Amino acid sequence: MNHELNAQVAEEVMGWTHISRISHFGYPPSGPIGDNELGPPYWAGRIGAVRVPDYSGSLDAAWEMEKEIKRRLLLYPYVNALLRQADLFDCFPMGCSDCWDIIHATPGQRCRAALEAVKEK
Repeated sequence: MNHELNAQVAEEVMGWTHISRISHFGYPPSGPIGDNELGPPYWAGRIGAVRVPDYSGSLDAAWEMEKEIKRRLLLYPYVNALLRQADLFDCFPMGCSDCWDIIHATPGQRCRAALEAVKEK
């Protein structure tokens, strides 16, 4: 699980604000890594803290991110970035095995492609 990548996707792709990190014990980190090691990112809102989904490790969460990419009309830059992430950008015309590779891109590759697409906008 890549907490930093998940927080970045939540902010830059999904539009979440007020992402913060708390320690595993529920308090802000105050000392060296160890007992106060940072846990996963949370969204801190009026109703409390909500854990950021594991966009980089879960296909279900990555699919929700891809729905947002589609809603924001970023399909073309996203697919181009995903081709780069899967090392397929120079494979035109694409064959069947290349299509298979992009369909099976990891959630992490999808996250990095989404961040590229948002930055290209």
